[in-house]
Amino acid sequence: MRYIGICLAVLFGVCSMGCSQDARLSDQAVEELRSTYPMEALCGNPLYDVRALPLEEGVDITDARVRVQCDAQLSDIVVNGETGQETDDSHISAMEEKIGAELSMQMTYHVYEMRVLDSILGTLKKEDTFLLAVSDAFWDVLPDFAAGGEFLMGVKQSSQPPIQGCYETVGDLMFYITPDQYVLSVTAIQPQNEMSGSTYAALKDESANMKAKE
Repeated sequence: MRYIGICLAVLFGVCSMGCSQDARLSDQAVEELRSTYPMEALCGNPLYDVRALPLEEGVDITDARVRVQCDAQLSDIVVNGETGQETDDSHISAMEEKIGAELSMQMTYHVYEMRVLDSILGTLKKEDTFLLAVSDAFWDVLPDFAAGGEFLMGVKQSSQPPIQGCYETVGDLMFYITPDQYVLSVTAIQPQNEMSGSTYAALKDESANMKAKE
C-alpha cells in the first residue's frame, strides 16, 4: 500500500509539471500585470514607418533568439550625419511641417551589455554577453533594459559602421518574462499580443519549431 502511495505521488508530480508548462494566464491576470509590464506603441517616431513583423519572419531574419538580462548600461554612441540636401529642400520642409518639428541628423544609440540566460536559436549561447544598441528613434517603444528585468528577444548583429559589432532588436518581436515564467508582449502587435500569458517554456518551444520547419 505504501508503494502505491509513493507511485501515485510521483505520478501526480509529473502531471503537475506537465500541466504547469501548458498553463496560461487569464486575460484578467494579463491585464493586471500590464501596470508592471506595459505595452508600447509600435513606433513613437513619425519619421519611421515600421512594419509589424510576424513572429515566423522575425525568427528567420535574426541571428539569435535569446533570453537575456541587462548587466550594465554603457555610454551612448552619438553619431552626427548629413542629409546630403540643401536646408531649403522642399521634401525636408514638407516632412518638418508634417511632424511639427525640425529634422535633426544627430543619432544617439543607447548601449547595454546583455547576458544570455537561455539560448533558443542562433549563434549566441548561454552565459555569452553582447552589446545591444538601441537607436533613439525606438527609445520610446522599448522597455527599460537597465531596470533588471528579463526579456525574450530576437537580435541581429549590426553592419552599420557606428555600431558595428553591436546587436540590434525590434520591439514587436520582444517579450517580457515574469518571475513566474510567463511571457507578455512588449507591443500590442497581433498575434504576438495573443501569446501574452503563455509560459516561457511554451513560447520557447514554438520559436524552436518555427525554425525547424524551414
